[in-house]
Amino acid sequence: MPSLKDIPPRLLLPLLYMNLAGLALGAAWLGSQTQWQVIWVGVVMMFFSPYIIPILVIPAGIFSHFMIAFRSAQRPDKEKTMFFLSLAYLTLFLTAWCAGVFEYVTHSVALRAIGAGLLWSCTTAMAPLLWWSSRDRSNTFVMTMVEVAQCAMIILSIVRLLCGDIPFELSFAVLGGIIGSATAAQAVYEDKFINKNKEMAK
Repeated sequence: MPSLKDIPPRLLLPLLYMNLAGLALGAAWLGSQTQWQVIWVGVVMMFFSPYIIPILVIPAGIFSHFMIAFRSAQRPDKEKTMFFLSLAYLTLFLTAWCAGVFEYVTHSVALRAIGAGLLWSCTTAMAPLLWWSSRDRSNTFVMTMVEVAQCAMIILSIVRLLCGDIPFELSFAVLGGIIGSATAAQAVYEDKFINKNKEMAK
C-alpha cells in the first residue's frame, strides 16, 4: 500500500501539465472575449516567477536553517518554534500570492468574461508555484502545501461563481483558512510519524 508521502509527488506533474493547458485555454478564452488587459499578468509571472519566488521564500529558508541547527543542538522547543515560523511564513506567502492574483484578475475582467477570468487567475497563480515546487521533489511538505493551494483556488472560484463579487479580505480568509488548516494537520501528522520512528528506534 503506498504511503501518504507518495501522493504529492504523483500529483505534482499532472497538476502542472493541467495548469499549463489551462493557461493556453484561458488566454484563448480571454482573447475571444477581448479581455487582453489581464493576459500580460500570466505571461510576466511565467517568465519571472523562477527568479521571484526563490527570493520571496528566503525567510522560510532562514527559519529552516535555524530549525536544523537547533535539531543538531538537541533543543526541541526552539526547533519546533522555527518549524512553526517557517510553515507560517510559507502559508502567508501562498495565501498572499494566490489571493493577489485572484483579486487582480477577477476585478479586471468584464462580468461576461468572469469564467475566463477565474480560469486565468487559477492557472496564472498555480502554474509558477507548481513549477517551483517540482524542482525539489524530496520536499513533500511544500509540494503538499502547493497542491492544497490548488484545491483552495478551485473552491474560491466556485464561491465567486455562486456568490458574485467578493472582497479581498474574504478571498484571503478562504485561501488562508484552507491552506493553514491543511498545513497544521500535515504538521501534526509529521510530528506523530517522527515520534513513532524514534520510539521504534529505541
